Amino acid sequence: MLAKNFYFNALKSAIPKKTREEIGEIVAEVLRVQMPQLEIPSVMRLDFNAIACSSILRELSHCGLFTFKSLLTDSEVKAMLNSILDSDAYFQDDFGNRFKKLEATKEQKNSSRYQFFDVRPLLEMDFLKDKFFFNQPLIAMVSSYLGAPAVVSSVTFWKSIPNNLGSKGAHLFHQDRGDFRSVNLFVYLTDVNDLSGPHEYFKYTHRYAYIESYLERLTALEANLLKQHIDQHRYDSDLLSQYFGDPIRILGNSGDGFLEDTNGIHRGVTPIERSRICFEIIFTLVKQANTDSYDVISQNFGELSPLIRYANQYIYR
Repeated sequence: MLAKNFYFNALKSAIPKKTREEIGEIVAEVLRVQMPQLEIPSVMRLDFNAIACSSILRELSHCGLFTFKSLLTDSEVKAMLNSILDSDAYFQDDFGNRFKKLEATKEQKNSSRYQFFDVRPLLEMDFLKDKFFFNQPLIAMVSSYLGAPAVVSSVTFWKSIPNNLGSKGAHLFHQDRGDFRSVNLFVYLTDVNDLSGPHEYFKYTHRYAYIESYLERLTALEANLLKQHIDQHRYDSDLLSQYFGDPIRILGNSGDGFLEDTNGIHRGVTPIERSRICFEIIFTLVKQANTDSYDVISQNFGELSPLIRYANQYIYR
C-alpha cells in the first residue's frame, strides 16, 4: 500500500517531463519482467480498422497521434447515444462537484462544462467488445506502444457543453498525469467542427527528446523559459504556439476517432454553438487511482488470450 501511494503521489507531483519519461521506462521494464507469461504478439501482420498496426504504431511513436475514419458505424453510434435516454447522468463543474441530472438546479447546470453518462450499458454492447475491449490487434498495439501489457484504466462517456465560463481544466492545454505512460482512444459520437469543441494536439510534444532538440535552437533565456513552462501541468496557448506553431485541430464526423499519447500537450476546445459527445478508453501501465470503479461484468472469455483478459481485468471477469 505504501508503494502504491508513493506511485500515485509521484504522478501528481511536479516531476519534470524528462524524469517522468525515465520513470515510465523503468515501470514498463519491471512489469515485463514480472509478467513473462503475458507475451505481447508482434503487430507486423495485424490490422486495426483495416490499417496496418505497424503503420499506426510508427505514426503514433513519431508524432503522438493517429486519426481514424469510421471506427463506428452510424447504427453503432445511434445505439450508444440511445443508451443516454435511460442512463444515470450528472453535471460536473470546475471544482469537481457533481450534480445529478434530474436534481440539478439551473445555476448548477450553468456552472458545468460537462455532462457525464453511465458507461455500464456500453460495456455490455457486443460491438464495442469486438471492436475495442477484446480486439487483439488493438490491445497488442497499445501494449507494444506502452512497452508492457496494457490495462483498460478508465472508460468515459461524456458531453462537452457550450458555455461562457472561459477556458479552465481540460479546456486548457495540458499533459495527462494519470500514469507515466498512457495512450487514449477517443471516438466522436457527434459531428465535430470548429464550433462544437474539437480536440487539439501539439504534435511531437509527447517525447522530451523532441522538445530537447528544439531547446537547443533557442537562446539560453528562451530555452529556460520554455523548459519551465513545459514542466508545468497546464499551459498558456500563445506561448506554445510561439515555439511549436499551431496545434493540430481534429475535426470529424460521428464515428471517427483517434489514438493519442496524452503525455503530449492537448486540450478540448470549449464548444461555442453545439455540444460534443465523446467516448474514451484510457490504456495505461497501472490503473489510474482517480478514476471511477465499475462493477465487474461477468464475461465468458472463451478463446480470448491472456493478454486480453489482463487488459480488461477491472471491467470484465
